[in-house]
Amino acid sequence: GSMAWSFIGIRLCFGANLKFTPQRRNDGVHVERVAGRWFVVVGVMPQSPALSSLPVLLKSRVQLKGCARAQCKGLLPCCGCGGGHHGFRQLLVEQRDVDVNIRDKWDSTPLYYACLCGHLQVVEYLIGVGARCEANTFDGERCLYGALTDDIRRILTQHNLVTAHTIRRDAYDEFLRRLFESGEHNDITFVVQGESFPLHRCLLIARSEYFRDMFSTRWHNRSRVSINKDLVHPGAFRAVMKYIYTGRFECPLELVERSIRIGLNCKLPNFKAMIEDALKKALALQMEKHGLIKVTTVVVEPDSSEGMGSESVSAELRELTQATLPPHLRFWPTEMPFCNTQDQPPFADICFMVDGYPFMCHKMFFCPRSEYFKALLRDHFHEAQWRDSTDSRIPVVTLNNISAEVFAILVHYLYCNQTIVNMENAMDVMVAADMLLVPGLKRQCGVYLGSQLNIDNVVIILHLSRMFQLPRLEDQCVAFMAKNLDQVMEQQEFRDLVLADAQDVQGRQETDTVLIVDELRYHISSAVQTISGIHEARTKLSSLEAMLEDLGIEA
Repeated sequence: GSMAWSFIGIRLCFGANLKFTPQRRNDGVHVERVAGRWFVVVGVMPQSPALSSLPVLLKSRVQLKGCARAQCKGLLPCCGCGGGHHGFRQLLVEQRDVDVNIRDKWDSTPLYYACLCGHLQVVEYLIGVGARCEANTFDGERCLYGALTDDIRRILTQHNLVTAHTIRRDAYDEFLRRLFESGEHNDITFVVQGESFPLHRCLLIARSEYFRDMFSTRWHNRSRVSINKDLVHPGAFRAVMKYIYTGRFECPLELVERSIRIGLNCKLPNFKAMIEDALKKALALQMEKHGLIKVTTVVVEPDSSEGMGSESVSAELRELTQATLPPHLRFWPTEMPFCNTQDQPPFADICFMVDGYPFMCHKMFFCPRSEYFKALLRDHFHEAQWRDSTDSRIPVVTLNNISAEVFAILVHYLYCNQTIVNMENAMDVMVAADMLLVPGLKRQCGVYLGSQLNIDNVVIILHLSRMFQLPRLEDQCVAFMAKNLDQVMEQQEFRDLVLADAQDVQGRQETDTVLIVDELRYHISSAVQTISGIHEARTKLSSLEAMLEDLGIEA
């Protein structure tokens, strides 16, 4: 009952004309109709505990935090398979950080099973949240040829889906993409043959030596630049600018040469070699498929080439980030190659005063990534003070209830998507991230704390995970407790936790469970894989029952 069963892809096709009533059996075998055919679906016990994360995708029995034995039913649930399943998938994937590219012992991914079983809605959802299906790879070809219906195959073969990249895959990737497409808080507009491109000078100079030189000389203090040369096509210019922002290049085949020319002019390192290599691979794939695939677009993914993607953007923004911080708070000694002075970053448009220290920043990194700063900077300026910068006067906003050291970590995260924390400041950073509505920073602190678990701090970190609503960290803490139960039960903090969870149940009766006890039982049972493991699990469960009896708790 506490084991997680996953019903995985063993199917026997009986044809479309057989008539009988689907039966569900307790041993995990049942019959169901998919796309006009009847299939026998056989339940298989996963050998790896990691596969207990698959209920988002496969038929499973799982435990949800906060309830005793929540069940999720429906093999890759779609429209006609019962209500509530899609919300459950969203909960696990989007809030509990379940990896959608997890593999089972058959080296299969959830997307492959969704394609194999013909669940169109689930295929679309998985692709949307980052399931990988890259052309000319094992996973991509397997999904394509294993797809049950033409509709699924058609989705997979669309050039913007059969890639390793999706726009919802990563919050930082999505931030960079939206920043480019919206042009919000832009301070420069390029007009290319009548088409306008609102852009941001600070990001352009961080990524391109050409823009660095032009904004300090010919285009100094200009807010609008017109380019009317016939060689500069708006589509090619857009592709190159999007690459500068996101690290991802996507361009129609007929504009590739023009894009290369623009990239060379912008002095982008390795740009030409990168695109030519991608074009060569795409044309080779077209030849391998004997004309079944026609290359219309060249796409270079962020993680398909060394030093590319949002990680390269993040790396090149580090120097800009350092310049926003007061000198004594900078993480690394640096001298900005594009700054007139080491004390102020280029094109800053907002100054935050924290503990009396000025942070010369850019609104484009704060407003899109935090609802708090978005509201603050939108409504604050009627009463703001002003500060003289190199080229203009910028508003000054004073922040209270946060230290300059913690705010420096926050700034570094907003610019570079990197967290620099330790056990001494992680708690303060989590409080600030929660107060300033920066959930990504809070989750990254949770990831760090999850790597620092030990017997002495696991109960404290569990309390933090609940306080800051970090279910993945909470699950890590409970799993650690289950693995080291004998030592944990010796801690008075653990006994206090059990008593507190028992008191949280209003009107508690003898048959009611205790949250932490129920979770421990689940983790102890789900980790069993061998005969010796069964004996060890029984010993741990007996010890847990003895402790509950000693505390006078029936659970």
